[in-house]
Amino acid sequence: MSRLSAEKFNFWLWTKKDGFELTHPPTPDSPPIYPRINLNTRAEKATIDPAKTALVVIDMQKYFLSPLIGRPPKSPGLEIVDKLVKQAIPVCRKAGILVIWLGWDVKDSDLDDMPPSVARGFDFPLDKNLVKPTFLGSIGAEIGQVECDDERLIDAGRVMMRDQWNTEFHASLKRIVEPQDIHINKNRLSGFWGRNRYRRRTTQARYQNFTVCGGEHGSVRRWDYSRRLHQWLGLPDAQ
Repeated sequence: MSRLSAEKFNFWLWTKKDGFELTHPPTPDSPPIYPRINLNTRAEKATIDPAKTALVVIDMQKYFLSPLIGRPPKSPGLEIVDKLVKQAIPVCRKAGILVIWLGWDVKDSDLDDMPPSVARGFDFPLDKNLVKPTFLGSIGAEIGQVECDDERLIDAGRVMMRDQWNTEFHASLKRIVEPQDIHINKNRLSGFWGRNRYRRRTTQARYQNFTVCGGEHGSVRRWDYSRRLHQWLGLPDAQ
């Protein structure tokens, strides 16, 4: 058995037979941790502790997904929403895996320190994930009113700002939020940068393994982890 890491308490174990042991026991010689989930990845086998694992749902917000502001009515992002609702999140709940909701939520005070590399993505019409060319505005700009399917007009709010319609998570996801879930706001493209609240809260809660699903500004990246989560639990894929 090989130990990977010079840190005393944060290490992986590896064997040729079983692959990576990511359950993070107190010491390399500690008894196996249960419950555990065995995973066959494309490259290696891995074993995780569901109590130290979290599913991180990133940027699945109306700004990136809603046809009401010009997004495609059929998109990889909406497919991910469907898989999260029907497969991945229910499976995580059953396994005892925490769900973290990580999304844009900029405060007015953040605008003074917004790096140009981040602002550029919103200050120019670079976003191609739209039915027709549309400039939604810089961070903090008013999007204006949008028309719902029932012809009601609603205020979409300011781009990427806190407590706005456009920064709400997709309605299908909002309906399945549970009290034990963690909500974390970000004001950069990455939610993992620096010693931010994301890192502090997950470190304090002793979560070590993260399955990431979601999108990024300008395009929605498709990662189908729901099938893999089903395999972890030995369940058939949802139809």
